[in-house]
Amino acid sequence: MYPVIMVHGSGHTGKTYEETPDGRIGWAEYFVRHGIPVYVVDHSGRARSGFDPTPINKAKLEKDPALIPAFAEFTNEQAWTGFRSGPAAFTAYEKTQFPVSARDQYFAQIVPNTETSYPDAGDNTIRALAALVDRIGPAVVMVHSQSGAYGIGAAIARPDSVKAVVSVEPRSCAVPDEKVKAVFTRVRLLSIFGDFFDTNVADWPGRMAECVESVNRIKTAHGFAENIHLPACGIRGNSHMLMMDMNNLQIADLILAWLADNAR
Repeated sequence: MYPVIMVHGSGHTGKTYEETPDGRIGWAEYFVRHGIPVYVVDHSGRARSGFDPTPINKAKLEKDPALIPAFAEFTNEQAWTGFRSGPAAFTAYEKTQFPVSARDQYFAQIVPNTETSYPDAGDNTIRALAALVDRIGPAVVMVHSQSGAYGIGAAIARPDSVKAVVSVEPRSCAVPDEKVKAVFTRVRLLSIFGDFFDTNVADWPGRMAECVESVNRIKTAHGFAENIHLPACGIRGNSHMLMMDMNNLQIADLILAWLADNAR
């Protein structure tokens, strides 16, 4: 199968895919063990990619705090409820698959979104993904949460090199009308969502509905796309962080099977 480029979401880094907070095997290693080359990246301007200190230094020099870029970061409480580990801060859902005993290890992974130090912010990551597939050749782009739009953007930028987009609980998988037939009849799309949508935290039902709408438009144009809602498949208890949940390898196997069928 094609190499898989794994792209993290807001407030996170490539650590998302490397191992779980409680020390179990992560998706990056698991995919490699299945013979698939894996590239784990950080957003351009965040974590290992660094950020631009120039506006901060300028703010200090000119004594103007308005020049300091906004570096948003999730609090532990926001991450717990927003990413559906529980209905209230540090209270877990009864049948959650998230490794609640390792919550402090998870919280230690949360970082600020420092890519805002660059004018183009997320667009830089789309360009970086395009440059990466130019270097390594055809690949699958796996995205999560915030980076959902980056996967769509990378496919639009390189429709001959991005063979599929696997969008794990994306914030958005909206596809512009003019790109449905032009791009996504060549690039296959899988979106996948977890459980506890009845809480309606961060409008996850609305986000999945948008993906379903994109999937239907792609199918109408004779492309191949699919949305998987895990509870509808009998897989329950998953948080927003599917790659960290206790059944993360079951989800990985589902994705690997989809790739074997649709992205060889």
